[in-house]
Amino acid sequence: MPLEVVRWDKPNEPPNKVFLEKELRAWGYRTELWVDKPGTHYKDYRHDVDEIVWVLRGLVRIEVAGESVTLSGGDRVGIPKNTRHSLEVLGNQTLYWLAAFKKPSDN
Repeated sequence: MPLEVVRWDKPNEPPNKVFLEKELRAWGYRTELWVDKPGTHYKDYRHDVDEIVWVLRGLVRIEVAGESVTLSGGDRVGIPKNTRHSLEVLGNQTLYWLAAFKKPSDN
């Protein structure tokens, strides 16, 4: 299954945390702001809900089920629930990103 990557298409407009959080909430996600130093590496995570990683600033490589992609400010990737994934901060800038987790349905 190919990665669900959406590239930022507003080069003159940096991603806005408040706007992106509102967008994610409207899609049924709860958000967490993460701030990671260069070289940080999270390896082989799985979650029992769908996740979206949305980069605010910095550079990161994400591997999902063996497929790797590099994201920068404004880019996002969808990670299906129960899918193995890893994240590594690249370059020399601090990474600011939103981890968004699908809220369980009320059904």
